[in-house]
Amino acid sequence: MRHLAIRTLAAVAFTMPALPAFAQNRPVEIGVGGGGMASWLGGVPGAHVSVTFPIDERWSIEPIVAAGWQQDEDRRLALYGAQARFRLDRASRGDTETFLTLGAVGLYERETYPEYRYTYPDGRTYVQRGETHTTFAPPMLTVVGIGVQQYVSAHLAFRADVQAVTLLVIPGGLRAAAGVSIPIGRFTRPTRAHASTGRDTSFAARRRDRNTPPSETRAAADDRAVGESRSGTDR
Repeated sequence: MRHLAIRTLAAVAFTMPALPAFAQNRPVEIGVGGGGMASWLGGVPGAHVSVTFPIDERWSIEPIVAAGWQQDEDRRLALYGAQARFRLDRASRGDTETFLTLGAVGLYERETYPEYRYTYPDGRTYVQRGETHTTFAPPMLTVVGIGVQQYVSAHLAFRADVQAVTLLVIPGGLRAAAGVSIPIGRFTRPTRAHASTGRDTSFAARRRDRNTPPSETRAAADDRAVGESRSGTDR
């Protein structure tokens, strides 16, 4: 499964030039973290890697690979696929973004059974050879969930997700994950004002506004200038 993760990351270099022009103010993000999946088969801890490709101010597409293991049962499990991410404006505040996810994933499972020996009272020995079973399923599972991303700086954000995994309408498990997101470039402040006014809302601009003397920030000055320009046009 390492090859799947490497291919996912390599796709970034080829996809970035094809992003829509209106998504260029949002950077591509690389996400890594840990978590696990719980199902009727038991819990499987693991790690994940994802890439977030922005489509517009609210929508993104995210290829994702998550792998886990159970050492006591010598079991390897991985999910691979893609999901859509939709920003919830009303539930997002300041540097905290809330979003929904919906996608489809496939399953890879490899389970190894050790050799088993049993000796009967009469001295006979029963031997069951060790076996390895591998399952590979196409993206037929649906994942739907909610997540939160906290922007710490222009180059780092923390992210947490909770998702339900289903086969059509049949519940299959629950996946939870937490990690970090690193932009290729810089994060801009995720507010609705950015989309409507075009104002520079980057972290660097916010620091500059805090240092602007004395009573009027640069953002307020920009708003005043726009208002005066509109008044002059109306006349």
